[in-house]
Amino acid sequence: MDFATLNKQRKFVLIAAVVGIISIFLPWISVSGLGLSISENGLHSYGVMAFIGFIGAGVLTIMGDQTKPLDKTMWFVELIAGAIALIFTLLFMSTLSGEEGMGAGYGTGLWLSILASIGVLASAWLFRSPGDSLQESFESLKTKVASAANSTSSGTSSSAATGHVAELERLIKLKEEGKISEEEYQVLKSKIL
Repeated sequence: MDFATLNKQRKFVLIAAVVGIISIFLPWISVSGLGLSISENGLHSYGVMAFIGFIGAGVLTIMGDQTKPLDKTMWFVELIAGAIALIFTLLFMSTLSGEEGMGAGYGTGLWLSILASIGVLASAWLFRSPGDSLQESFESLKTKVASAANSTSSGTSSSAATGHVAELERLIKLKEEGKISEEEYQVLKSKIL
């Protein structure tokens, strides 16, 4: 990966994703009281899902031809990854809202995670290819998933058919060599088919 040759969309999304990943390790919550000051990073509860969203966004930017913007399908998945990071960061924040009056406060990592997830979404959206729309991208994703599922199931059935053909050939050879009778051949053949 050469950062200088990265497409503008990919650059900004990658920067935002890396900032988001770093934000997970910074304090998301700080609690002070009774002479103690405790802080925790984002690797707890909903923060883990935000971390996964940022990792997904970062990985998607370095896949494929890096000199071009993300294709329709990857662009849509990139938006999903950014949305996951934002939603779970906000969920984490909402779980703390009741504790804020008890000496608990939001840490810099939490605010940075919100900004980074908005950065992933904004970069993917603003620098998208001119013809990309949510509807077309969703349809493209559905088509790719369906074709992948079909190729997996047809691959399984074709390998089973190949196994049946090989088994029948083996039976024919055994019958020609006189190792099994015609009746045995017919019984075994019917079991295979």
